[in-house]
Amino acid sequence: MAVCKRRRSKLGSTAAQFQILLCCLFLTILQVATVSGQQTLLPSITQHPVGGIFAQDSTVELNCEASSGHGDETPPTYQWVRDNTLLGGDGGVTISGNSLVIQSLNVETSGSYACLATSNLGTVISAAAEVQLITLEANILSNSESSSHSASVVAGIPDSISCSSPPATGIPSPETVWKVMLGNSYLDIAGSPNTLPGIDGRLYFLQPSEANAKLYRCEVIAGDELDMFGYVQLSVTDNSGAPSAPVFLLEPQDTTVNVGGDTYFQCIVGGDPLHGTIKWFNNTQDIECTSERVHCFDDGRLLVTRVDSMDVGTYTCAAAGLENSSATLTVRGIPEITTQTPESQSVEYGQAVSLACQLDPSSLDVSFRWFHNGELLPSETGPALTTLDAADLSDGGVYQCFAVNPAGSTSIAFHISVITINAAFTEGGELTDQLAFIGLPFVMHCSATGAPPPIYTWYKSGVLLSESESLSFPSPPDGTLTILDVTDSHAGLYTCEAQNMLPGTEVVIHTVSSSAELKVIAATTLVESIENPFTIQLGGNAELPCVASSESGAELNYTWTKDGA
Repeated sequence: MAVCKRRRSKLGSTAAQFQILLCCLFLTILQVATVSGQQTLLPSITQHPVGGIFAQDSTVELNCEASSGHGDETPPTYQWVRDNTLLGGDGGVTISGNSLVIQSLNVETSGSYACLATSNLGTVISAAAEVQLITLEANILSNSESSSHSASVVAGIPDSISCSSPPATGIPSPETVWKVMLGNSYLDIAGSPNTLPGIDGRLYFLQPSEANAKLYRCEVIAGDELDMFGYVQLSVTDNSGAPSAPVFLLEPQDTTVNVGGDTYFQCIVGGDPLHGTIKWFNNTQDIECTSERVHCFDDGRLLVTRVDSMDVGTYTCAAAGLENSSATLTVRGIPEITTQTPESQSVEYGQAVSLACQLDPSSLDVSFRWFHNGELLPSETGPALTTLDAADLSDGGVYQCFAVNPAGSTSIAFHISVITINAAFTEGGELTDQLAFIGLPFVMHCSATGAPPPIYTWYKSGVLLSESESLSFPSPPDGTLTILDVTDSHAGLYTCEAQNMLPGTEVVIHTVSSSAELKVIAATTLVESIENPFTIQLGGNAELPCVASSESGAELNYTWTKDGA
């Protein structure tokens, strides 16, 4: 465990005290992050806020509940964000702890809401609650009965009409209800012969005749709250040719449905003769239309309710005289996270951190959102976190990965403790007493490890050393001191100090030092040597002198060579 100390500093006492407090607070966090040697259970959201689709000016209440985490008896505190912006008690909302109330919903107050829960173990964020306004956009061709839109069909030729071009859109998906003017009243379309409404909002005429030449009213509805009316006056022109053979007017369409939702398929056939009963198949098997979740209707619709993975497959409608028409149903479930990464990790300062949000391969249309202590990391949009190549103390805390698709979201939380390691000398990294020779360079070296990496400082007889004409330090310092040209003045006691600190502060984590004596002596010198040139008669004898001296007093060893060998 690191020890909090204040480094030699020019800071005032208040700043120094703050730095010590910062260090000790960090170490305290590391201590509460483990209980009896085991990683803690993180704070977690136990009740996520639930959004929905609401009418203009509605009052909407959102609630959130969280646990503080293992061993933390203090209730969590709550904050709220809308579209990742922290909310106060304004902006059309009232916040009371874990509850938020939108007083009068409008465009400005709709959006994506989430709650932040903070305990002593960190901050977590809830899944997003989408609060949406009911909306309806439709380009009604005519909204006046007196100036209705005119449309024409040919007798005996199947056709359709629409009251909005392009088709209406909205939240939720709009529904179109058609009625026909009979007498002085608009009655249900069932009173009009050979006519069926389509789930696409159009009105289909299976075998038009003069009896269909009437005024029709459409009502485009979104969420039982918004509606628009349109009027179409239909005329039927004579057909001098033969009636149309049977033809599909509307065929089933491929669709993707969220698990638990409902979906329709529809087949409409027109022409002569008129079709009989539409028959439906699922993956070539007859569909039981009287089952609890599957319903068939006389207008060619097939309704599948509360869909699940068993409903996936091909749906086919068959009509006499026509080739079958098919569509595929894909069921989209809430993403399933299968991550095996430990949910709590302790990493050394400067280490890379690997966090991944792995999904079951069956998860569809998934996007990812990452949060750190409740704050969105906008650059992180993939299943793996990419920004923690070298962990800093500020990188500690709770990380959450949300896997989101239209069916819902799933999340996983990770607690990262970034720890410091006391500076310590490596094996063989301490100083030892040395001899240096006058006039020659000399290198002294010490080596230490730690997280963060230690900073090296050199002293001679207690005096701080710095770069000079005779002293050199590498950049960045690595524990090496070089004396460029040794003189008698370089003799003395040298100390290498290795110290690591909290980054951005002058708070010392740990300091180690090693000292050694440097003795300076003259280099070995030759007292007597061979004259150059040295001459000897051929066949004669000669004695070659070589006498050296050294201040070290050590016994000298002589080595002779001839022509370098």
